[in-house]
Amino acid sequence: MYLCNVVFLLCACKSYQFRENGFIVDGDGVYHNPGKYVGIGLFGDFVNYDRDEQHGTRFDKLYPGDKKILKSLGYNKKDVEILFSGIPNQPPYYHLIGVSAKDGILDTVASILQYTPMGKYHYRKIDVGKNMVLEAIIPSGKLNYALIYYVPKGETTADFEHLLEQNVRMPNRPHNFLASKTAVDCEIDVQKNVDIEIPQKYVNRSIYTLIKVLKKEDYGESLVVYTLNRKNVDPQVVFKLCPGKYRVVYSDLRHQEIWSEEIDVR
Repeated sequence: MYLCNVVFLLCACKSYQFRENGFIVDGDGVYHNPGKYVGIGLFGDFVNYDRDEQHGTRFDKLYPGDKKILKSLGYNKKDVEILFSGIPNQPPYYHLIGVSAKDGILDTVASILQYTPMGKYHYRKIDVGKNMVLEAIIPSGKLNYALIYYVPKGETTADFEHLLEQNVRMPNRPHNFLASKTAVDCEIDVQKNVDIEIPQKYVNRSIYTLIKVLKKEDYGESLVVYTLNRKNVDPQVVFKLCPGKYRVVYSDLRHQEIWSEEIDVR
């Protein structure tokens, strides 16, 4: 009897699972998951979680209050997985959760189909305690995912509309959120081709990795370009860069640095 109670408690306490390999790159504002989605457009003020500031985008743990929202919307832990849970790092502040089905697609029975010039999605609005919750279930190829936006009642929801503008697409209109950023902000005639090759002793082909180029600024570093490296592939890339001082960073998807090097492009 005691063993049964322990098993029951363990099952009851089991939390929502996060989908592996989800990430964003600070300064890019797009959620990527190389195993499932082309990309989900957020905003540049969505950055990786900062333990000191207690906000940012998480890929391994829900914020307090998230679980109550998910349960109120009817999301069963056995059927769904969390893509991310985030709070932007500047106003307006709100919670945003990405959800997908573990198998197949999310159920849209409880929501209303909406048609817009951009495409179609399923919409639902509910109140949970002191919060207003907006949910959009958005098609993505043969699959779909949900963006769940919640704020205290009476606060602005303008960013929810902007999120829809970025992510709702007609079936024949592709997403432009590739797992890379290559454009630079100087004239073509001064751009330089920079061949970046990671030293073999640091290369890890068993995991997804990132190559980021950060510009050295007076106030610190800022993202210029980056690319995702697939598994079992040598991480080598040629970027076009403007003249300046940079740091090249080779990392895992959690931005744990594996190797870095400073370069001076003239």
